[in-house]
Amino acid sequence: MSDRPRRALTDDEEPEEIPEARAADVTPARRAVDPDDVSARPPAHAARALPEEPDSDSHDDQGDKKGRDKKARYLWKGPVWAVTLAVVAVAISVATSAIPATPRSAPKAQPISSGRTLVCPPSQGKASLAAGSVAGKLQVGTSVGNLADVTAPVVTKLNTSAGYVRSMAGQRRPSGSALSSEAGMTTWVPCIGAATGGAVSVTDPSTSDLVVVNPDTRAATVDVTMLGSTGEIVTAGMRGIRVSPGQTKVLPMSVWDNGTTPVTALVSAREARVVVGARTWANKGRETIAMAPASKTLFLPAVPAKVSTAVLVISNPGTKRLSVSGTALAGRGPFTLDGADEINIDPRSTIQVDLSKALAGEGVGLRLTADEPVIARLFVQGKPGTTDYALVGPGGASKVLEQTVATSGTLELSNPGQEAVTFSGELRGANGNKTAIEGTVPAGSTWSGKVPAAGHLHIVGSAPLIGGVVSSSGVAVLPLEAAATTTSGRRADIDPQLR
Repeated sequence: MSDRPRRALTDDEEPEEIPEARAADVTPARRAVDPDDVSARPPAHAARALPEEPDSDSHDDQGDKKGRDKKARYLWKGPVWAVTLAVVAVAISVATSAIPATPRSAPKAQPISSGRTLVCPPSQGKASLAAGSVAGKLQVGTSVGNLADVTAPVVTKLNTSAGYVRSMAGQRRPSGSALSSEAGMTTWVPCIGAATGGAVSVTDPSTSDLVVVNPDTRAATVDVTMLGSTGEIVTAGMRGIRVSPGQTKVLPMSVWDNGTTPVTALVSAREARVVVGARTWANKGRETIAMAPASKTLFLPAVPAKVSTAVLVISNPGTKRLSVSGTALAGRGPFTLDGADEINIDPRSTIQVDLSKALAGEGVGLRLTADEPVIARLFVQGKPGTTDYALVGPGGASKVLEQTVATSGTLELSNPGQEAVTFSGELRGANGNKTAIEGTVPAGSTWSGKVPAAGHLHIVGSAPLIGGVVSSSGVAVLPLEAAATTTSGRRADIDPQLR
């Protein structure tokens, strides 16, 4: 019989027999306990048997004792299994750590690309497209949907259309440029990748326009901000300009500013990436300028020798007044530019600084350093009264420089570092001929050499260099591009045409 307390029976009630539950049917989680008995019982511990309670009935005491013994054995099993599993886990961990790790070799350098597209902004005159790559295979054309496979380097006709250069899948970034030369007026513009923003500077907005090319598969919404001599120029029609996929849209700058002082146009795009160029035309000549980003350190390579006019056009796109200093990297060594040792520019404005006397007709590379990002171009003109000029644009500093040229000219390499740089490379012509190029550029100096014909230039230096090519006819300058160097691992290029 159970020793559980029972209520008192009335006189007319028969006593009810309560069967004793077998110990095997009772588990700790489901054991029934009277409310009155909970506070009286000591807490159960998994590591010991439950305490015995006094019992007056010997038969019940014997049954309860057997049940408690079984229950105690059951409660011991959980901790024993837990300890056993823990010991096994520790043993496995120790055994695994004792096995020497197999060294994993890094994958070989293998650039992975699905193709990279560059675009040359259209020129005012009939232009030729020069395209090249170290890979030797490219696609060129006048639109994304009109590309033909060619063997690089190649020179082809563009007329007044935009030029497209696309690398084949798995190959490195290509290079390209568009050259136009008519009636003694020469323009030379690099092909660039599409982006969501950039800046172009012109000396006379009344005779200039912006050309926006959308090589993407989606429409772009473009906003234009112009920075003039007195600050930001605000007028209607500069926001929310729609450029359809594959479209080239011309935006006359004279609509927003009909002045004759230098301005810089900041262009930003939404929903798609674009390529922006500026075109100028006047009695003095014509020029095509490709967009470039602002930077705290700017290099303007290959300033032509024997120019009569050199005017620095520099803009501050920020909201704080900034200071800029300029250094010339010349054949005789570096020197501080007279009038450009400390240039102060108000926020959201554009100024011009005459460097004609400071350069004195010497061929140099320019280095501009600012405490905030700036935008700069150098306006150069040949002999007084000539009808040709150029706007020298920024170029990158790198150990590997590349560009594809459509004509012969003079190669100028400048060393912005503190140690001499040795370099070697070659010009690979469209006819397959190769011309070796090599030399040494002292620290802070500029080296020059001949580019005998059209072709693809590839220069490798022992340290970063900047460079450009000055055309053999007219006044035009084409900066060399900083080529991406391959590192261990794999690189992926993202093409905006791929969705």
